[in-house]
Amino acid sequence: MKRLSMIAICLVGLAFLASTAVQAQAVMAGDEMFIEMLKHDIREARTEVMTSVMKLSAEDAAVFWPIYNAYRQKASVQADKELAQINEYAGAYWSLTNTQAADMAKNFFEIENKRLALLEELYQELAKAMTPVQAMKAAQLEYRLDLVLNMQIVNELPMVE
Repeated sequence: MKRLSMIAICLVGLAFLASTAVQAQAVMAGDEMFIEMLKHDIREARTEVMTSVMKLSAEDAAVFWPIYNAYRQKASVQADKELAQINEYAGAYWSLTNTQAADMAKNFFEIENKRLALLEELYQELAKAMTPVQAMKAAQLEYRLDLVLNMQIVNELPMVE
């Protein structure tokens, strides 16, 4: 129960960061330095949650973190693509054409499929280097963190009219 409370606290903190990031983006549109600071805060929060939940020995940490950090670098590229798409959507929202909507939907599915492929790659690499149980735990946690962030983002975006 104590562990679930800790996870919940971490996720609430991460959700707050995500919400702040989305709101700040709307206010500070185009301020790349500000957006980079928010990304840094979210990366730190992810690391704290992962550290807290995984409870790795020093030996396991030496194996886990390089694999996880390489995964996060790849996932960050996908997150940047998602952010670009959100900006495109926000810019076209009031005059969205069928062609734009079709292109955005295609890009959305490509981004989501790539995100899942990267998560599966993380699982496979960790399962080989550690254990399948540890790999599944990390993949589940990473997926849940993404869900929390995505829920905050979609709550801020209006539905297509």
